Amino acid sequence: MPMLTPTEGADRHLLWLPRKGAAVTHQERLFQAAVANVLEVEGGLVSHPHDPGGITNFGISLRAFPHLGRDGIKRMTRTQAAGIYRTAYWNRIPATLPDGLRWMAFDAAVNHGVGRALEWLREHQDLAAFTARRLRFYTALSAWPTFGKGWTRRMAHVLEGIATWSAQATPAEPPEPAEPAAIPVASDRVGEFEHLVLHDLTDADLVKVVAAHLRGEPAVLGRTVVSVTPTATSMKLDARREPA
Repeated sequence: MPMLTPTEGADRHLLWLPRKGAAVTHQERLFQAAVANVLEVEGGLVSHPHDPGGITNFGISLRAFPHLGRDGIKRMTRTQAAGIYRTAYWNRIPATLPDGLRWMAFDAAVNHGVGRALEWLREHQDLAAFTARRLRFYTALSAWPTFGKGWTRRMAHVLEGIATWSAQATPAEPPEPAEPAAIPVASDRVGEFEHLVLHDLTDADLVKVVAAHLRGEPAVLGRTVVSVTPTATSMKLDARREPA
């Protein structure tokens, strides 16, 4: 399966994708398989009148990411969507889980919300029980008559992907360090602005930064203004603090 790495053009702004030449870990390979499965299920641009998520592209909905705007959702590429999936969903599912359970919980977080997926994980620590809980949730929804067949196909697709992964995957490596949510940036002072080191950006902050970059403008996080500058192989975050 091809690795999702920064590419030329519009996709280069992503902050979450592995840098070229970086070692490919077991968990990275698992993410690549799981996100490819999600992207295949979600498809491209959809605007169904009965879908509570509203306009959606590659599974990224306007309801979940309103700051992207309708145009941002429409212009989103597959690689951009994969980057959002990594930071907003995958990184929030514990890496210590068995592979199949982390994959299923990731897909549940995408489809039902991270909070609900984590709640189900507290109740069900094996793949079969977690999957059964998810199926019961689906069938209780009022939209089941409209979307039930599609949801069932989604579950089958996820389980098929997990089965294929389990048959081909190499043994898991020891747990890896937690994936950082922020990228350190050099600190200096230029003119009236103080350039900051960004160690504490939340997932929501990162999504706001990328949304603003898609619109061609810096992100304003309180008094801090964050912009994104492409380099040859990755991205640089630059932050300045507006005077009080």
